[in-house]
Amino acid sequence: MIGVDIVKISRFENKSEKFISRVYSKREIEELNLKNGQNKSEYLASRFASKEAYLKASGKMTTKLSSIETLNDSNGKPHLFVNNEEVGEVSISHDTFAIAVVLLNKE
Repeated sequence: MIGVDIVKISRFENKSEKFISRVYSKREIEELNLKNGQNKSEYLASRFASKEAYLKASGKMTTKLSSIETLNDSNGKPHLFVNNEEVGEVSISHDTFAIAVVLLNKE
């Protein structure tokens, strides 16, 4: 299954710690803390779009957002995990908007 989501990056400027801790995993927050300025907003927006794209692809709308992670490997390629298990492919792009496309592995 395929899922797509797009969000405006400016919506993710000045997000509260409460929002961040509710939506993002500990590992995503660790990666976020290595970013600064506009890079933080782009990171938050792209990861949020990835989570929403996963929900659309899987149809599992009750999945806790913080259990859906997009983490980059050492080459910068994003990988999609749910409950620490890699579940499919994700492609992310961002400029004014962040877009994510998720292709789930067959179960």
